[in-house]
Amino acid sequence: MLMLTPTEFRGIDQENSHRELIGALFSGLPKTLRDEGILMVLQAWFDESGKTEEPVYLLAGYVGKKTVWEDFAHDWQAELDHEPKLPYLHARESQLFKGTDADARVERLLKFVAIIRKHRLRGVSFLLKHSDYREFFRIISVHPVITPAERRMMRNPYYLSFQYIFTMMLIRHGQKCAESGTKELLEILFDDGGERKQRLKIGFENFVKTAKEKNPHLLDLLINKGPEFRDDKQMSPLQACDLFAWHFRRFCYEASRGNKYEDAIWRALRDGIEYDTYLFTESDWIKLLLRLRQSTWDELLKHKSEDNP
Repeated sequence: MLMLTPTEFRGIDQENSHRELIGALFSGLPKTLRDEGILMVLQAWFDESGKTEEPVYLLAGYVGKKTVWEDFAHDWQAELDHEPKLPYLHARESQLFKGTDADARVERLLKFVAIIRKHRLRGVSFLLKHSDYREFFRIISVHPVITPAERRMMRNPYYLSFQYIFTMMLIRHGQKCAESGTKELLEILFDDGGERKQRLKIGFENFVKTAKEKNPHLLDLLINKGPEFRDDKQMSPLQACDLFAWHFRRFCYEASRGNKYEDAIWRALRDGIEYDTYLFTESDWIKLLLRLRQSTWDELLKHKSEDNP
């Protein structure tokens, strides 16, 4: 007869709950599609004032198969259960390491990074400067082809970033499925971040609406047609996402001030892990504005031809 201590029993219960949380995202699908499903977890960072955070809009996280995430959750929970035990991992909550010196804290965090590397998760991030976006919005808000509704949407930086990053991800994912002859469905998950939640929700819903109009075949690869939010204290993939997003934001903060960010955790996150980084640059803004100008020109020609049949 197998005898377990209360602590061991709780450990098994926590491990199963993490697996079940991941599995629940793909419930209702046939087993073949469920096991081949891809889960992308993302965290958003932004502070519009630029006073307390580096003035960038940042989406960052990891992508991996459902089965990989389930194995990852087992290892992550096992590390949380090592002494001194942690209820969860959150980069901003230093009190979790109360009583632990700086070197021991770094050593512990490196073990979590090693788990990300072990399971070969792929990083993804989208970066947008506040100053660039403000200048773009200043121009676009008075553009003749922009409707009042679009202008309101453009005030939300995630409107543009979601169109960009998720369209790129769906196109690449669609190409991969076509080349391999497999059908891997994609689920996108966000951390349940209070003040960001509404903006993320609006941005995602508008992305789905646009994709439905322009690339409906790609939208078929997306499981959730609405944004999915989970508590990162309960969902270990989001804790890994938080670790990456926090250090990436810190890197941006130091880089904007001409400083090097020589942090051991950041170095470990960069080494041995593949990343897809989407940076909206000045040339991208120019291309977008040129397309809008062309659409204005086309619209004027259309009206002219209608007036002079």
